[in-house]
Amino acid sequence: MNQHTYIYTSSRGKVLGGKVSSKTLRVVPGGKLVTLCKYAYDELKDIGGLKIAYFITGIPDICSLERNRRSNYEESFLQRTDNGWLDHELRLKNTIVDTETKLKSINCKVVFATITTISFCLWNLHRLSIGKTSHLKYENAYDEMQLELNSILHDVNNFITEFNHTNSVITPFFHSPVHKCKSGEFRYLYNRLVDGVHPTFNLARIWIDRLSTAIQSNEGKFCKFYLTFFFVCKSY
Repeated sequence: MNQHTYIYTSSRGKVLGGKVSSKTLRVVPGGKLVTLCKYAYDELKDIGGLKIAYFITGIPDICSLERNRRSNYEESFLQRTDNGWLDHELRLKNTIVDTETKLKSINCKVVFATITTISFCLWNLHRLSIGKTSHLKYENAYDEMQLELNSILHDVNNFITEFNHTNSVITPFFHSPVHKCKSGEFRYLYNRLVDGVHPTFNLARIWIDRLSTAIQSNEGKFCKFYLTFFFVCKSY
């Protein structure tokens, strides 16, 4: 077990259970980053020594869920704001920075996985097919929403990669098996999402491998740093 690793994730990270070596795996369905950060802070603030918290989320921070149980209606969509779609990107970037700042105050390193897109069409039609909603209101706007979501994620994932690099941690690249780029053109393999949101078995295996590799690298690097720091301090 990686004694210094703590994982906080929305529902898509449930597939990691029992497959990735960590001290804690907390799954919060629909969990936004600020919620996962609060769990991490409360659980780790009194733990001494090396702590590395991994966050696997992002879609709940960007997308909206409209629900009316009386009329058996629910639908996931991308909400347009006064600034178009830009607010979603800026808000999430700020939350990433705030999360790192808050956990740094309790001597906890933070690692963010890149964010895999979802398919509005596949997910909402899936929910319709299993009776979780009786109708859809935004179906005609899915194509535009999808383009904007993918654009937002492209920028946010670049931000995450640079942010992790600045903090000297290895990034788990969850998005790249679905977000494919060739000659500057992106295509998205939505068939790797079993219902438009959650990973297929094969994609889950890739996520498990990539997260495990990042954990091993980060644990090794920071365990070595802490041991060196301890012995230097002890020599004085």
